[in-house]
Amino acid sequence: MKPTVGIGISTRDRWGDLEVTLLRLQSFGLGWCETVLVIDDGSRQPVLPSMRERFPWVIFERSPEPRGYIAQRNRLARRLSTDLYFSLDDDSFPETGNIALAAEWLIKAQTVAALCFSIIPGGDGAEENYSFAPQPAPIRFYIGCGHLVKRELFLSLGGYCEELEHYTEEQQFSLAAMRHGLAIYHYPGVVVRHLRSPAGRNHARAHCLLTRNDVYCAMMYYPLPYLILSVANCLPRQFQNPAHRPYLKFVATGFFEALLTARRVWKYRKPLSITQMQHWRSQPHPWSVVKPRD
Repeated sequence: MKPTVGIGISTRDRWGDLEVTLLRLQSFGLGWCETVLVIDDGSRQPVLPSMRERFPWVIFERSPEPRGYIAQRNRLARRLSTDLYFSLDDDSFPETGNIALAAEWLIKAQTVAALCFSIIPGGDGAEENYSFAPQPAPIRFYIGCGHLVKRELFLSLGGYCEELEHYTEEQQFSLAAMRHGLAIYHYPGVVVRHLRSPAGRNHARAHCLLTRNDVYCAMMYYPLPYLILSVANCLPRQFQNPAHRPYLKFVATGFFEALLTARRVWKYRKPLSITQMQHWRSQPHPWSVVKPRD
């Protein structure tokens, strides 16, 4: 039997972006999809009846208060009943490729937990500026705005650590999968477009959380030698990145937030072996396999 696929999307105060995504999903074709579930993460205004009427094939649920998209992605995985969970942001959608074939490939790959699709930013025609790998290959972690995961396996491994709040959940789950001898693969045959809506983005808070959560993940999963090196090099590495320089105060805040809550984070600690860690670090980053053309 062919595996069943359900789409899960969390959104908050971005109904216009979600409408574009749902229209693009509709034009892409949903014959491979059993369920489309959208969770409203406590938006100021609930979904309008007109949107429910326009998209009767979508199940809309509302959270009474914002809990963050990591908590809602866990909820989406629990609410779906399909074999596979296709996770999308409210501003991302599949552009090209055969998702049914990707689903069959993933189900047959017993040691693969999830697929990272080819993520491209920008508007129509942006894929012409990129080249993709010729075949599926292992990768360090997936990108959250467009990936396919074995739903029951995801839940059995604990899903995402909700302590993270926002960001870095892909790295956290991929480390948990590696600890159990499972891999993440890049599947180049499906291209997902990410429009990166500016609505609701707080860049200062994002830099704080990204730094904090990098340290959290190291505390949870890195064997001790790697943990010490990662924490020691965290701030120098971040400060050397030109993109982070306008937000250095928030980067430092995130780092010290992680240290101050180390005791609470430590209870989640399930470190990889040295061999597993070396193997995980040898895999390419997801943004290195979708390359801009010369």
